[in-house]
Amino acid sequence: ILPTIGITSFNVRVDHSPEDRGHVVIGVARADGSLGWGLALGNGMLWRRMGPGGPVPLPDGWPDGHQTQIMKDEAGQPTDLFGKAIGAVITVCIDHDAGTLGFRVNGGPLLEALKGFPVGAAMRPWVCCFDPHKLTLVQPYL
Repeated sequence: ILPTIGITSFNVRVDHSPEDRGHVVIGVARADGSLGWGLALGNGMLWRRMGPGGPVPLPDGWPDGHQTQIMKDEAGQPTDLFGKAIGAVITVCIDHDAGTLGFRVNGGPLLEALKGFPVGAAMRPWVCCFDPHKLTLVQPYL
């Protein structure tokens, strides 16, 4: 479980991705694992944990953001890591006091992804792989 105050960040490196497609989501989940939000590397969008019938219902007070485009190029056009996921380092940054989630891709600028998490909510690191991937937690959380 991550701390519940201040800002927490951690880095995840993609060591292997079949055909370098980046079909993996890296982010955070509620402490009980019932809901997760992360950056989908293959399309650069925010992805919210899905259930067998679609999106898992949100309890009151929790943000959605599903399929919001997070990664954009210098011209503001959608971009992603499809074909270039191997070796990428994704920094997940959650501000527990402000209730925000953001990402850095390969040390780049912070990309704000979502606002509205309950202040002080208990969260944990989370990944969702659609193919067999090898990921490394590069550093413990800070």
